[in-house]
Amino acid sequence: MADTPATVVLCGRLSNHQTRPLQHGRPASRRESHAGRPPVTRLASLADLQQAASSAPDTVSTADVALLLEPTWLDSRRTLRDAIRQARSIVPELDAAVLTGAALREQPLLAELGIRVVVVDRLGPCGRGSRRPTPGGWPCRNVAWGLWEVEKVDVTRRPGLWHRLTHGSGFPTTRGGSLQVLCDEASRTGNAGQLGRWIEATARRQSRGAVRAIRLTDLPGLLEGGRAVTGHREPQAPVSLLRAA
Repeated sequence: MADTPATVVLCGRLSNHQTRPLQHGRPASRRESHAGRPPVTRLASLADLQQAASSAPDTVSTADVALLLEPTWLDSRRTLRDAIRQARSIVPELDAAVLTGAALREQPLLAELGIRVVVVDRLGPCGRGSRRPTPGGWPCRNVAWGLWEVEKVDVTRRPGLWHRLTHGSGFPTTRGGSLQVLCDEASRTGNAGQLGRWIEATARRQSRGAVRAIRLTDLPGLLEGGRAVTGHREPQAPVSLLRAA
């Protein structure tokens, strides 16, 4: 386990100014990544996507985005269905979402609407357990076929003194073979602030082989053992994470 790199997923809020430089030949496509830089999945509300679509439709339609689910959407199947369909009309390949402040419900409907992974505050009790096996210690489960629930790291938990002295980035300790999903939902300052520190810390650990950074949208395929993920969407030889973990 110690020799197995941790898997890290970084998520940061989509900021309004990010679409401007993307129009000059550097689309934030999930098929591209900066050399040596960990990928970042952008979190966007439905309103964020609608605003971005009005100013840069070609850019946002290919962006690596996770939709921020409104907890109230879960109170009405029709509302949830309409919201997801509106979001996917802007980003046709949208298959990831994040839910904060509520327990996840309507998993089968989300899977039906094309969502393959939802990040949640915590995994609540579920009598059915996981339909698919998960790597040991990974905070995720497959309650409905086609949909994975993944628990995010609680960044409000203060690390110990030794960790603060040796890891000034605020990045949590990454145990070999573990999964860490980090979401900065508040800041709209691009790659600055907390997200910027996470990116730098991940890049350093990635260069040492201690972690591998992937997109949130790549996580279902990785869990299902379909391909190795290296930051690019290219065919790879099949890999079994369950065996590695």
